[in-house]
Amino acid sequence: MNIRTDLFETVPIPKAVMRFSLPMVLGMLVTVVYIVVDTFFVAQTGDPNQVAAVTICMPVFMLCMALGNLFGVGGASYISRLLGEKEYAKAKRASAFAFYSSVALGLFATIVLFALMNAILPMIGTTPLTETFSRQYLQWIAAGAPFIVLSFAMGQLVRAVGAAKEAMIGMVAGTLINIVLDPIMILALDMGVVGAAVATVIANIASVIYFVVVIAVKGYGLSINPRDFTLDGTIVRSILAIGVPSTLAELLMSASQVVFNFFGARHGETFLAAFGIANVVIMLPVMIVMGLSRGVQPLIGYTYTARLHTRLRGALKFTFSVGTAVAVLLTIAVYMFGKDIVSMFMEDASVAPQGWLIIQRIAWSMPIFGLLFVPTMVFQALGKAKEAMILSIARQGIVYLPILLVFNYVFGRDGLIFAFPAADTISTLIGVILFLPVLKEIKRKNRL
Repeated sequence: MNIRTDLFETVPIPKAVMRFSLPMVLGMLVTVVYIVVDTFFVAQTGDPNQVAAVTICMPVFMLCMALGNLFGVGGASYISRLLGEKEYAKAKRASAFAFYSSVALGLFATIVLFALMNAILPMIGTTPLTETFSRQYLQWIAAGAPFIVLSFAMGQLVRAVGAAKEAMIGMVAGTLINIVLDPIMILALDMGVVGAAVATVIANIASVIYFVVVIAVKGYGLSINPRDFTLDGTIVRSILAIGVPSTLAELLMSASQVVFNFFGARHGETFLAAFGIANVVIMLPVMIVMGLSRGVQPLIGYTYTARLHTRLRGALKFTFSVGTAVAVLLTIAVYMFGKDIVSMFMEDASVAPQGWLIIQRIAWSMPIFGLLFVPTMVFQALGKAKEAMILSIARQGIVYLPILLVFNYVFGRDGLIFAFPAADTISTLIGVILFLPVLKEIKRKNRL
């Protein structure tokens, strides 16, 4: 089977958590790097309208990544629990279902995006100055949607069986390809936003090819063999029970960004460009802490079903501690270097100062990210769908959207900015309240 059970059962907890989390952190950073690199090199054209177009289209790119969560995160959580129960044959069937379902979902996304392109563009906040650039970027993202969805999903599945190094290589390889291609296509070939989108699609294709080869050659208890594909009710329900909340959270994030862009467009293209650059800076610590918490999910799920309760408590304690420490350090770094980073992207006198001001007003909630993201991961890992659903939709949906609408009405542009840290704070309180009963359950089982 070639499954790394030692990582789940015997490797010291700090080392095991890092081995699981590092690939996921890098995987989450893939999203940031795609956005950072695209935004950076598009900004070198000196055209704020093209930078704004990338910002406007980011929700659609993140939507494709979110669709990868449906069968990637859901499949990874279920497969890890199956491994803890020694259900190896069922784990292979679950991975085949997740793989082919991701392919189908990606193709569906392509069809929908092309069919509804004219309706989508005004919905995501395009203006007369950004519509052409946004359309050009979005057409290529739509064409590459199957590979974007599949790349993210396969990275989760490979990580779920303890193949941490292979998951990391696949994610990093795509990122490096994107970094190399962006300056060539955007600047050297003068393709602008089109070059950014094409580079992103090629990078995701490369990642998919790598993961397919890894599974076909080494297996690791996974399968992409069509004969292993099944619509077994237990497999479908178990994957969707965790995949749906995770995907819904990402979909709400994209929807929230669309709403923000709609209101933000009223303050001009330079404001959207400034927010796009500031958002890139803020997303870096967000994705690092989120990656750390999501990365340890296979270990949590395995130790829970394998009844390794002492190891489970140790992994949780270590993850909370490291997540909080990393969040605090990253907050300090953002306040120290954020202004210089914004200037690196674009020195435009109407953009850079706005970007730095936005960062200052958002970053104060960053130290609580560990408490915000870890509970969600625990609910997903333990298969607690109800709690995972509530917390997933809180931050970007039932908490953030109402705050955004009210703050925008009362405070205008400043309200759009302050809505982010306010929603994070309230969502963290909800997460802590939901997590306390689960923590008591784990402590009780540890005493049995």
